[in-house]
Formats: sequence, structure tokens, C-alpha cells
Amino acid sequence: MHGLRYQKFGWLWGVVGLSVGLGVLGLVTAALAEPGLVGQYYGNREFWYHGGQLELPSLEVAQDLNRLKWPAPNWDASKGPLFQRGGGWSLAVYGSLRVEEAGSYRFFAEGPEAKLWLGEREVALDGTPPVALEAGEVPLRLYLRSDSPLPDWRLNFHLRWQRPGQGEAEAIPAEVWSHRAADRERTRVFQPEFPLEAHQVRFFHRRDYEVTLPADGFYELAGHFPGVPRQIELTLDGEFLYHHLGRSHLDPAGPSDYGFDFLNRARVVRYLSRGRHTITVAGYQGNYPFEQKSVENFFQQSRWGVSRVPAGDPAASRSLYLPAREDLVFRRGEPLVVRVEQATQEAAEYQLEVVRQRGEGPAAVSARVQLPAGQARAVGELRYPCAEEGAFECVVRDAQGEVVAGPWAFVVVDPTPLPRPGPSAELPELRRVRVDQVDCTQPEDREHRLRDNGTSRVVQGPAGAYRVTGDRPKRQAYYKMKQPLPGLIPLEQAEPGAAHYDVMDWFAYTLRVEHPGRPHVVTAYVPNDVPRLVSVWGYDQVTGQYNAAALEAGNAPASPAFSPLSFLMWPNGEAVDVLVFCDASPSRQEPFSRQGAVARLELYELPEGLPPLPAPVGGFVAEREFGWAGEQVNLGMEQRMMPALWPEGEKVPGVVDRFQWHEGAYMDWKALATTWERFGELSRWRGDRLVVWPVNSYSMGRLGELEYMERDFESYTRSYRARLVDPRRRDQFKLMLLLAEKYGVKLVADFQMSRWYDFVLLATDTEGRYGAEGLFVTDANGKNVNYPAQILNPAHPLSREYMVRWAEEIGRRYGGYPAFAGIGMRQGGWHTNNSGFFYSRNFGYDDFMVGLFEQETGHQIPVKATGEERFGQRREYLLGELEEEWLRWRCEKCTSLREALLEALRQHAPQARLYSSHGGVREDFFDLRSGSGIAPELRGRRELGYGEVLRVAGPHIENGALDPVGFANFDVREPAELRRTLETALGNRGHEYPSNPCAGAGSTLRPHPYQLEPLARALAEGELETVLYGGPWILP
Repeated sequence: MHGLRYQKFGWLWGVVGLSVGLGVLGLVTAALAEPGLVGQYYGNREFWYHGGQLELPSLEVAQDLNRLKWPAPNWDASKGPLFQRGGGWSLAVYGSLRVEEAGSYRFFAEGPEAKLWLGEREVALDGTPPVALEAGEVPLRLYLRSDSPLPDWRLNFHLRWQRPGQGEAEAIPAEVWSHRAADRERTRVFQPEFPLEAHQVRFFHRRDYEVTLPADGFYELAGHFPGVPRQIELTLDGEFLYHHLGRSHLDPAGPSDYGFDFLNRARVVRYLSRGRHTITVAGYQGNYPFEQKSVENFFQQSRWGVSRVPAGDPAASRSLYLPAREDLVFRRGEPLVVRVEQATQEAAEYQLEVVRQRGEGPAAVSARVQLPAGQARAVGELRYPCAEEGAFECVVRDAQGEVVAGPWAFVVVDPTPLPRPGPSAELPELRRVRVDQVDCTQPEDREHRLRDNGTSRVVQGPAGAYRVTGDRPKRQAYYKMKQPLPGLIPLEQAEPGAAHYDVMDWFAYTLRVEHPGRPHVVTAYVPNDVPRLVSVWGYDQVTGQYNAAALEAGNAPASPAFSPLSFLMWPNGEAVDVLVFCDASPSRQEPFSRQGAVARLELYELPEGLPPLPAPVGGFVAEREFGWAGEQVNLGMEQRMMPALWPEGEKVPGVVDRFQWHEGAYMDWKALATTWERFGELSRWRGDRLVVWPVNSYSMGRLGELEYMERDFESYTRSYRARLVDPRRRDQFKLMLLLAEKYGVKLVADFQMSRWYDFVLLATDTEGRYGAEGLFVTDANGKNVNYPAQILNPAHPLSREYMVRWAEEIGRRYGGYPAFAGIGMRQGGWHTNNSGFFYSRNFGYDDFMVGLFEQETGHQIPVKATGEERFGQRREYLLGELEEEWLRWRCEKCTSLREALLEALRQHAPQARLYSSHGGVREDFFDLRSGSGIAPELRGRRELGYGEVLRVAGPHIENGALDPVGFANFDVREPAELRRTLETALGNRGHEYPSNPCAGAGSTLRPHPYQLEPLARALAEGELETVLYGGPWILP
């Protein structure tokens, strides 16, 4: 009781002291102390929506939180939600603990999730380890939160202690707790020493904050959120600092140092010098990273700040990072370096462990470092030599074996070019072994699981029998969500619902595989009795991905009775499913049938892989280009060559929600490296020397963080079972460039930009020189062209400036790689933001364009109208009286922009050039009267993308999502609950095996004497400069 009497006496003495003006600090502090603790309660688990205060006599708490007074939901247009309940609750408790006896204490808690700090140190709540306390008052912070987002609103919490010399834990008496007025005022758990508030906007999704630090030392940069943002990127003084991809990074298997802390804060520590620093924060919270509202939501619903790390907690100062790196793609022999910095009281030891990704092989302790004791800043480095190719993960452990950083994923590539046999060598023999075959004319085949939709039949042709599908046209089935959920109910075709699927006549077989992972060839024998276009599809049962091909048969005079249709596959399981469709359409008028027809199916294994061609197609002349062109980031090589994603051939479920599947199945560095090694092998076998590959399309990207690129998703990181162990944004394009160098292929970075909006450009106009008018090409009604994407106006100074900076940045980042060939900008069918032209003579009659033309030429357009009719009147006059000059002026804008882009690119890549990708430029665009802006005299200017290009392509077959009911018996995997039925299929077009979004089958390239040899001769003799092949979504 002595301590209690002392406290009461001190309180009375302090009041007297205040009344007579005594200024003893300790006594004033004591005067403000009140018994008990203060609890601040919140309407969610993240300590964000403050609900009110709760008085706590002790930490023996039994409280029905629903009985507390809660504010009404409140929302502000500029700040977002101010208060709302939902997603659980949280409680912050503040005050002081009076310690009467110095010594070692242990604390034990019972109740919901909790964290306790005494002074500057976090205290374990299971008694281990103990904490040393000095006699006197110790500040206390205790945080509690509901165990789940759907909590029991009844709070029961008990804290006990084991004092020095005591054998058992006991209740803590209420007399030792006290609080002050400041504890009542602390309604926010996040109160940084240096809040980041005033900012500058240089890019629409980034905010630059300036902070001036008073001294050298370890600082914590942190952000607090009411939930989990979809994406966060931080840089410090222009250097990478922190990267977070939403809930994927919060997976327990993800990096330990990138998860949010107990208070739902993102936190990173660095040693910083005294003075001014710039911290750049980027992120979004919403559907898409390029939407202005998603960016505004992120900054409305986040708080940022910098604080000094308390000197009393050395572990809190620990900082581990990869210094001076833009990516985690390493050349073989280039070391991975982890820097370790920390304030130390005692010596601290750390070790770096490296394993091959997916646990292939034992862990290797690559390095150890010991930091000396008693240092305000101890620095050490851990190094891994990267002596072997492959995908790896590393962790850093402390002396107790606990993981303090990682796992971090990285990949090592040896880009040393592989030799070719040489032009004098004989053509290699492709050795293949048949592992299974199917006679499709048999009435049933249980071994190979013949199944169909009840329409296939065997017919007798002039040269033999074969099986055909039904001949009904492709149609659509509609489904609507059933109430109550879950489930779908079918609707009549005249009543479309939220989900629609393609329904076709089909038949399918399952063929056995002996050695999963090796390349295989599927061959189907198609009858030549009538002109027909037949598509055959092979599906991998493990990944759900496919490859396919289509063959025009019955129209070649030298054809045999049955023509082989072949395509490659890399099966991951013990079998593949081969499917034949009828892709007929009632709207098509074609001189051939699309009814599926096959006599025999064969599956061949290539036990020795694909041997290289002695020389590239067109010879070793660097100017002759032969290769593959793709369309979208998420529909290409990775899917067609996708390896098994998880150990032991584990399969993707039959139904995956589209928001989980999203851009395609998750692929780690091992999977990405494997697919591009396979594609390199295929390229050497075919003789390719060029690949035009999308690195950005539909908001999906392959590039590292770039300033002048639209914000995008990283493909293959936000999908089913995405175990993200990437400490920063992946630079997949660098991996591709290094492997392309290894296999002797040049890569064109193709951009299908579609999200450069006016607020993106205007945010970079820091001097406020421009408004939104005229930034984009306008249509006949004066509205921004937006089908399928807006087009940056080639005549507008800000649009031009932005595009030139974008090209210069791409060159700076990638121009030094030998495999980098240039930039692809689409001027074919579907235009994009960066097409760099006007597309049509009917576009571009807005006020800005016509005003600029008048200003630069001296003409005055005699149109007085101010309403929407002015656009048509201007067009009529300009295309009548001034057609030649008007269209030439537009061409000059497009040409000068193209030349400026090339100049910017070649600052860093002297040999690079521009490509009009995806098959070159439409022929009619070279006609001046088309008004596209592509001058006729540009034809032949190869460096600008206007060389002689031939795109080898025939009829293409495209399907959307296959009907989850009509194809349900195609899914041969177990367990049955994973199959696609009305009870398991998800609405809004989820991913259903065997479907992919935009599934397609392109025409095959026939070997000598049909297509390949004439193309090779034309390249070698200079008649052609570039030949591109391949359906946009398959691997021919």
C-alpha cells in the first residue's frame, strides 16, 4: 500500500504545486495521472474507423462491444468513408504501468489477438522471453482485434504477470494502471513523427512528399490503411523502397517482411541522413490501376509518415534490402547482394539461405555475416554468387534461425549465345516416338474415352471413313444467377443473363502420355474430300491450358486422301484431351465447311527435343527477319508451353472464379524461365530470328516500374494460388531478352496501350501549360475516339512530348541488351493509345486541331457554327477546298512524331527501330486520301516501321468461354465436385476447363513445297524483309 499512498500524496502535492506556480516536471506529470486505462475502439479490425472511448479499470476485461455507443455511418466526397462498421473490431489501450520492483517480468494473455508494448519494447504475451523492467512508470500500448472479420462482439481479455521471484503468474492489481489526458486524445493508432501530408503530383498515380529529417539515423516509413490496397509502390530519393501486391503478398507463404503489421500498416526501415528526402507513394484501391477513382480511393484511405526508430529496440531498426538493383533477374556470375543494417546492443548474426524454387534440392547456406555489438549503425552484406542458371528463392535468418527477410524470388540466366551447326550442316532429323493413337472411326473407344455432345458420327468418304461433328452453327447459352445463391439457372437464348457461353458440336478423346514435361506433337488426319477448315485442340489436364491448329483441307491439287494437321504440346500430366469443334456460324458465307472431321489421332513424343536449324530462315543476313508475332500479354507462349505449376502434377480446379484466374494461371520465375527456354528451343528449330511480343496490353504488363508507362497489372501475379514471393515488381521482359540473346532471337517490345487518359497526361504537365482539349484524336462528332482505345493526338505538343519520353525511357531501360530490336506500335486493325496516327479522314476536326492548322498554315476555315454541326462543316470544307494541304499537314505531324520517337529510342539503342507490329500496316493506310496520316512516301522506310512485311495467316477460329454444361463431361478429372456443372460453375464467365478467354486456332504453316520454302527464298533474295507467322493466341 506504500506505493498507493505515495501516488495519492503526489497527486495532491502536484495540485498545490500547480496552484503556486511550481514547475517541477515530474510532479506536473503525476498531477495529470488518473487511475485506470483508456481504450479507443474501432469499427474494423484495422484500427481505422474510430468509434469512441472505453474506460478500463484494469486489463481484466469483459465487454459486449455491441452495447457501446457507435457513430452512425458517415461518408465524405473528398475523404471517402469517415466511419463504418463491418469486418470485425479493434481496440487500442493506452496508459502506464507502475513497476514497484525492478527485475525480470513475464506476461501472459488470454483472449483475442493482441500485441503489447511497454516503453519502446514489444513484450511477448506467452511469457517467453521475459522482459527486464526498471522501477517506476512504464508507458503501455496494448492492441487487440477480433480473431476474424466475422467476430463474436463479446470481448473477454485477461492479462497476468509473473513478477520477479514469483513461481506462478497472477492477476495484475488495478492500482498499478494509470493514464493521462493525452491518452484520451489519441484517437489514431498511427501517429508518425513526420506526417507526409503536402504533396506534388508528377504522375496521376504517384504523389511526391518532401520530408526534412533532423539527424542521421534509422527511420521507419509506414502507411496505415482501413483495408488492403490492391497495389503499393514506394521509392525514396528515386530508389526503389517497397512493393506490395495486395492480398497476394499477405499470404502466409509470402515474404515475411512484406506483410502488414498488427495495426495494418505497411512498414519499411532505412538508415537516412540528416536533411531533405523525397518519398514517392503510388498505389490504387479499386478495380483498375489506371482509373482515377481507384487512385483517389487509395490516397483518401491511407495515411503516411516517417518516424525515428526507438533506440531501445534494436530489432526494430533492422533493415535488409537489395542495394542498387532495378530487378531480380541476374546474369550468371552476377552476385545477389543483401545488405543488412541495424543498431546493435549485442552482436547480431545473420545467414542467407538459397533454394531452388519449389524446393528442388537442399537449402544452401550461401553466406553469414556478424554485426558487432554497441553500434549506432552496423552494416554487413550477404552475397550469393549466382553461379548456376535457374529460379531460386532466398531467406535471411537470424542467430535463432527465425526468418527475418524473405522468401524472395529471383532468376539466373546465362545469356551466352548457343552455337548453330552452320549453313553447311545437314538439316536435322526430328526424332519422334508414337506413344498413343486413336482410330476415330470406331463406334466407341472406352480406352480413349470417346465422348461428344451426341452429334458426332462416322461417315464413309471416297478414300476411307472418318468421324465428323454435328454441323449446327455455333450458338450461345445464357445463364443467370439463381436466388438464393449459389448456382446458375439456364435462360432461353432470347433472354440473355449475366453469363453467356459458346455452344458447339464436338467430339473428344484422351491420349496417354509416357513422359510428362517433354515436347509432344499431336497429329490429326483430316479428309481432303471436300473443302473444309478443321480445328483440333489439345488440352493439358494439369494446367487447363491448350494449343491448337486449323487446317484448310480439300483444296490442294497434290493433297493425299488425308492431310496431317500437327501442333506442339508440352503435357504436364499422364494424358491430354484432344477436342474437335464445329466452328460454323450462320453469319459466315464461305466456300468451305467448318464441320470438324478427323480419321485418326496420333500423339508423338520428341525424346531428344527440337534440334536447331543450321541457319536462320533467310540465312545469316541480319536484315532478314522471320518469326512469330503475338497479340496479347495473357494469350501466348506461357499458356501454350506452361509447365506444371505445383509439385506432383497438382491440377487447376475445373472451375476458378475469373477474379482469381484473371490474367492466366500464376507463374513463378521457374515457370516463366521454363516456357521461354522452350520457346527459344522452338525458335532455333524453326529458324526464327525475330519475335514481336506484347509487353503491355489491356492493362497487363511484363515490364519493370517505368515512369512514362501506364499503370498496369503484372501478368501472372494476381491469380489462382498466386504465391507471391517477389520483393519488387518483376521485370519479365529482361528475362525474355536474356533468353532471346541465348537462343539467337531478336525481341520487339510490342505495346497495345489502352489506358492513357487525359488525367494521366495532365498530371505530368507540372507547369500547367496544357488543358485536356485536343490530347486525343476525335471522331466525326468531336468526341474522343474510344473504340477500342483512345489515340494520342500526333499533333498535340503534350501528347508528343509524353510519347517521346516514353520511347526514351524504354530505350534507356532495355536498349543495351543485344536481343532488343525495338518498339512495336500498332497501326493495323485495332488502334491503341500509341498508334501515332489519325486512323481515318473522318477524324480530327475538333477545335484544337483546326485551330492549330489555321495557326501554322495561315488558312482561315470559314465555319461560324459553334454547335456540334461545326465538326461536319469543317470536314466538308477541309476535304473539299483544302484536301491535299490538310491531309499532307496531318501526315507531317505523324511522320515527325515517328522520327522523334526513333531518335529518342536510339539515344540508348542505336540499332533499334520502330515496328508497325502485329503484321504491319494496312495497305489502304498508305493512300493519302485515307486520312490515316501515314504518308505514301513512308513506304519502304524500314527504320520507322514501314518496310516490306508479310504476315502469313489464313482463316482463324475463335471461341469465347465454352458452355459449362454442354462440355461438362469433357472434364475427366476427379473429384467430381470440381467438374463444371450448374452447381459448381460461377457466374460472370469464370474460367472453366477446357476454356480460355479468347481461345483460338490459327492456320498451320505447311512445309515445302507449299509455304515455308518460298518465304525463305524471298527473304534470302531480298524480295521480303520481314515475315511474321502465327495465330495470335496459339503456338504454330
